[in-house]
Amino acid sequence: MTNYIVDGRVEREKIAEDICNGVLSKEDVSKMIENPQVKKAFFGQGFRAKKEMSEWDSTYLDHLPDYAVAEAFNEEYLYHLADVSAYLRENRPKKSSMKKIILIAAAITVAIAAAAGVIALVMHLRK
Repeated sequence: MTNYIVDGRVEREKIAEDICNGVLSKEDVSKMIENPQVKKAFFGQGFRAKKEMSEWDSTYLDHLPDYAVAEAFNEEYLYHLADVSAYLRENRPKKSSMKKIILIAAAITVAIAAAAGVIALVMHLRK
């Protein structure tokens, strides 16, 4: 907790970034909001810019830390940020899965091209 309070100032931006990057979990947020210094840094009523889960994507997550500076830094905001970050980390395709998808797509493309070549050759030989 002490690394988020520097010279008596709560580093709201760092907290938001660390939640986005998965350094801080929802459990960490629960502990953090109990700290009196962090509570003193809260501002804003709730979090009005909240989007529905169906709209959560990496672009949305990338913009969420901006709110910690300008519009809201409070319990509702921090929990929402933690939820979005965790959801996207858990539901993001793994890099190895993406590689497999690309390899399969490439193999299918090669197979289609080969089949088209064989068909073209057979048709040419029949003439």
